[in-house]
Amino acid sequence: MNEPPTRAGHPAAPLLGEYVRRCGRRLRRLAWWRLSAAGLFALLVVTAGFAGAVVYWVPSPEWTLAARGLLCAAVVVPCILAWRLRLRYRAPVDRIEHAVPAFGGRLATWTDARRRGGPSAIVGLLERETAGIAASHPPSVVAPGRHLVLPVAALCAALAALALLLAAAPTAWQLAGQRLWTGNLLADGQPRIVVEPGDAVVPRGADVVVRARPWGFEPASMQVHAAFASGAGWEHAEMAPAGDGDSEFVLVSVTEPVEYYVAAGALNSARYRVGVADLPAVETLTLDVGWPEWTRRPAQRQHDGDVVGVEGTRVAVEAVTDLPLAGGHLVVDGQPRPLAVDGRLGTGGFEIVGDGAWHLAVLHEGALVRITDEFGIDLAVDGPPEVDFAFPGRDRSVTSIEEVALRFRARDDFGIESLALHYSVNGGEAVARELVVEAASEVAPEVASEVASEVKGREVLRLEDFTVPEGDTERALRPGDVVTFFAEARDRGLATRSALYFADVRPFERRYREQQGGGGGGSGEPGIDIAARQRDIVSATWNLIRARDSGDRV
Repeated sequence: MNEPPTRAGHPAAPLLGEYVRRCGRRLRRLAWWRLSAAGLFALLVVTAGFAGAVVYWVPSPEWTLAARGLLCAAVVVPCILAWRLRLRYRAPVDRIEHAVPAFGGRLATWTDARRRGGPSAIVGLLERETAGIAASHPPSVVAPGRHLVLPVAALCAALAALALLLAAAPTAWQLAGQRLWTGNLLADGQPRIVVEPGDAVVPRGADVVVRARPWGFEPASMQVHAAFASGAGWEHAEMAPAGDGDSEFVLVSVTEPVEYYVAAGALNSARYRVGVADLPAVETLTLDVGWPEWTRRPAQRQHDGDVVGVEGTRVAVEAVTDLPLAGGHLVVDGQPRPLAVDGRLGTGGFEIVGDGAWHLAVLHEGALVRITDEFGIDLAVDGPPEVDFAFPGRDRSVTSIEEVALRFRARDDFGIESLALHYSVNGGEAVARELVVEAASEVAPEVASEVASEVKGREVLRLEDFTVPEGDTERALRPGDVVTFFAEARDRGLATRSALYFADVRPFERRYREQQGGGGGGSGEPGIDIAARQRDIVSATWNLIRARDSGDRV
């Protein structure tokens, strides 16, 4: 309360009022230090208790929430008490009287008389006596400084212990304390064990694959700890390596609820729970895979859930279960879509747009529960076709009236749309001809993804019909002319070219003879050597261009 105004004739009143205010400030300061020490000590106890429970007991998530509630209480309660003490110590007469028995109730009597007001000789006498006692008992006697030593020391010790627990204790204790204080705020930067499937509900009798991945550390081994509802306590077993540093363990035929967690040394994961429910089990699973029309593949039926297809492939799913399939869903890449359900029959479908996964699930207590394994979706890529020179498969020399038979072979994942021959004389304008296709291999649906389609094309070049521009006229082929040719295979906008081949026009009566005499690496005909080298340069350049452009869309 605010002090009443000083009455004239009683100069001791202001001194007593100031004395009471100074004593109140010291008492409040002492109370605040004590409350702060108590609150910080409570935070230390809660944090250390929770960390120890995590390391040695692995409490359930409900215990974590309870511990965080205690943390909040350890902060809020001292603040409320401090606010109430502030109001109480605005007129701390009772505390002063208790600390200084010499007042003998005079200070309280003076305070009451002052509150009622009105001049009185008795009040003046009381003020002088009380002021004399206050002068001999200063505020430092009411609230001695030595009383601050214990709460300040306790506060500093609790603060140091809490800092050591969160920053310098064994790793498992640190992580547990930090998780209590920050939740998942620092999870990305802390060592931890990532566990799958976490909390889950499975059909009764299903196998549960527990997969653990260490993050931020490399353990020598990992163990799974499990407690079944009907069991006597926790059981543990070594987990098997599963590649990429992961470990795996299978809980076989789970018929009752089970709690589990994974441990690696002194570090434990969170505790998870697997519930069981009497859910429909899939007896028959049928997939009808419809390939896009451009693949020229027939639809295929399979009973395996893993599916492969190009972009745009439609997959129709049909499942028959042992119980009515109420609430059945088809979940593709995490996105659920309702099944069309008729009793125990459920049908649905999806289109392949990329790699992914799918499974069947049913609604159970408001959540989707998986009733099949997770099946893979693999996107098959339509690669460029391959084409090569089947016959004669090399450069050759010809006469100007010869008929040159050529055969080319092309292969592709999903068949060839067209196979064309391109040829020119002396590097002139190229002529394109569609090759006559001799045969195409039919691919059985069950091996369609493993066997490529193949076609063979043939063409006969009648060189006597070839002409070469010469001035304003055209002439027939003659020795020295060169015919170049290659094949191009196309499939759905992808094109691939074969190597470039040459047919040299030679004289009719030309004879070859080995060079007589020794030494040297050249032939005796420089003109032929130069032409051969030119062909090598052109062929090498062509191959570089072909390698660069092979499979380009056209």
